[in-house]
Amino acid sequence: MSTPDKLLNLIEVFDRNAEAYRQGSINETETRVQFIDPMFELLGWDVRNTQGCSEAFKDVGGVTLKEGCEGLSLPYLQALLNSRLLMWYFPFVSAPFRGGRYSANRQFLSQIPIRPVNLKDPTDRLIDKLVCELYGLTEEEIGMVKGDIA
Repeated sequence: MSTPDKLLNLIEVFDRNAEAYRQGSINETETRVQFIDPMFELLGWDVRNTQGCSEAFKDVGGVTLKEGCEGLSLPYLQALLNSRLLMWYFPFVSAPFRGGRYSANRQFLSQIPIRPVNLKDPTDRLIDKLVCELYGLTEEEIGMVKGDIA
């Protein structure tokens, strides 16, 4: 089964059981294990740290990009960190403060599965296409976003 098919299957399983989940039949940990982690893994993110990154990368004191991520642009990182998905995910890996805020230091930010986009990858192309459709972008607007049109 291809990655897009696996992702669609994961979504279908969730949709099929959504009402039961809304009624509390699944807790946060089960949700992460059954749906969130597999989704990120299908998108190519190293959720379980299979590359064996050192614990030193989880120390407080700034963000260090993992090997292979040096080409990420700051606007890309900013968009990810401000996305609804990561705003929802972040409380699962961070420590809460009073007032509903969360600690955003290195030890927590390093747990966010950020990976470069590779539009040669069929899954990344599918996601790119779906996002453009979601926002109803015209061909001209898509060209502007991709930098084809000034």
